[in-house]
Amino acid sequence: MSIAKKSNWSKKYIKRQERMNLLWKQLMATYPMFRQYKTLKVGFKSDLIDAVHNNPMFSEDSVYIIEMFLARYTSCDKYLKNALKFKMRYDIQGDEVESVSKKDIAYYDKMLKEHNKRKAINKEKDATKEHEILKDHHRDRPLLKLKKG
Repeated sequence: MSIAKKSNWSKKYIKRQERMNLLWKQLMATYPMFRQYKTLKVGFKSDLIDAVHNNPMFSEDSVYIIEMFLARYTSCDKYLKNALKFKMRYDIQGDEVESVSKKDIAYYDKMLKEHNKRKAINKEKDATKEHEILKDHHRDRPLLKLKKG
């Protein structure tokens, strides 16, 4: 892959992320149920697409960007924790629609454990990187630390 194609792909990726972040902010501001990280009802995607397309406040019209939002939203730890805690599903107005099945509870539990494992691994990687940076810094010149008190 050439450098020009690679940079073009990364520009598109960044632009999609920016559009998704804007949609995130708009949805969080418009619908309180998103701010509360309530578990979404089965078939929620079509309701959200209709809501976004029929509301002139939203500038987004891409189903792909809406799907990106849903993927990010439903995989965050607050969403997974609330699914296990409240065991109810909600519609776009925030009304209870149905309970979460035992199969789905097992799935959310598994996903939360995997999420926490990835978080711990990333935290360890970041600490190792920081240690390496400090170690390299000491080679060039000493790092001075001030003692408090």
